[in-house]
Amino acid sequence: MVRNIDGRKPTVPISRIRSAATLAGCLIALAGLATAAPASAAPSAPNSAGAAAAAGRSDYCDSYVCGSGTFTFSASRRQLTGAMSVRFPCNTGVTYARIRIVTETASSTGKQYGAWHTTTTCGQYATFSNLTWNQSESIYSWAIQENRSGGGIATGNWLQI
Repeated sequence: MVRNIDGRKPTVPISRIRSAATLAGCLIALAGLATAAPASAAPSAPNSAGAAAAAGRSDYCDSYVCGSGTFTFSASRRQLTGAMSVRFPCNTGVTYARIRIVTETASSTGKQYGAWHTTTTCGQYATFSNLTWNQSESIYSWAIQENRSGGGIATGNWLQI
């Protein structure tokens, strides 16, 4: 047992113990950050071996059209299953809104575009469920794209698989 010079057991205030524990936790966290990849590092090419199915969501919204897509990709990385929804407000001059999925592959084949799903009903979400997207090459990333009457094509956030 440890004793101080008076022969008594040393006492440490609880506040000093808490401070030391907090400091140790911060040092451990900082050490973990130092070994992590930098935030600006480019994503590496996907690895298809042993990948489990996972879900992701892509959204886009502006004052004329709003939509989202939620898809689960297969372990083979060649299939997406899920649903999309899109809506446009009434009394804005917009007569339709449409949504589709777009994918990219790891190779140089470029983007592949799904079919448009269109609604002409304003003010409420049109849901397109039970959708499946199959591709012969592994999917690297995907997003939704929207289009409206009188407007251009807008792409939601890209999700890397």
